[in-house]
Amino acid sequence: MAFLNSFGRKTADATAKLSQQAKILSETTRLQSLIAEENQKIEKMYTGIGKLYAAHHRTDYEEIFADMMTSIAQSEDSIAGYKKQILEAKGVIICEKCGAEVSKDAAFCSSCGAPVLDPTKYVKCAHCGAVMEKGMKFCTACGKPLPEQKTETKHTCPKCGAEAPKDAAFCCICGTALPKEEKAEETISRQKTCPKCGTEVAEGQLFCTKCGEPLTVAPEPLAAETIVVGNPYRPRICPDCGAELSDDVLFCTECGRRL
Repeated sequence: MAFLNSFGRKTADATAKLSQQAKILSETTRLQSLIAEENQKIEKMYTGIGKLYAAHHRTDYEEIFADMMTSIAQSEDSIAGYKKQILEAKGVIICEKCGAEVSKDAAFCSSCGAPVLDPTKYVKCAHCGAVMEKGMKFCTACGKPLPEQKTETKHTCPKCGAEAPKDAAFCCICGTALPKEEKAEETISRQKTCPKCGTEVAEGQLFCTKCGEPLTVAPEPLAAETIVVGNPYRPRICPDCGAELSDDVLFCTECGRRL
């Protein structure tokens, strides 16, 4: 009888111990889950802080962030290039008004009806939004300088023959690695010759450094006998740089002078 009582007590103790361990395990699991949730919140906050810092310090970041900011900029440029290759492969462009994809040959957006501008021919002023042909240095509406417009050349995929921008590393059609194009050495300063002594001088100099000859000479006025009285057309000339301008522009397209 004593044996049975002892066995019963041991069984009860074991059951109680197992129940206690189960409760501890359950509570530990619950708390670990809460810890994991808080860690996820912290990681999201760290990510948010990083994105916020990067957005507000694109150019004035501290030296310790230089490598990471450079890597971000390179990745963003790569993404933009890949997206551009996708659009070129599909033969479409993005409508600036509604963001819809439109055939590059279309004159108007099929979604919102806005006129579609060919990016290879026209550029929009970032200051006032005016649209003008590529190649101009200054906006003809507000006179602000336009961003430098680089002519983009393409190369051909050696495997499938698809065209890709010159900075693309891989073909967007078949994925073949594209050969890198060697960059030509940039000329720091173009040279021209002094008309008096023949000395080579850098472009932009107003006087020869050897003989003092003026290098920028205003055009000689027409002789009296060559001026045609009643000439119906005379070109509009910028008084600062001498560029020939159309009658409807408010600012010189070469030097930006207000007319």
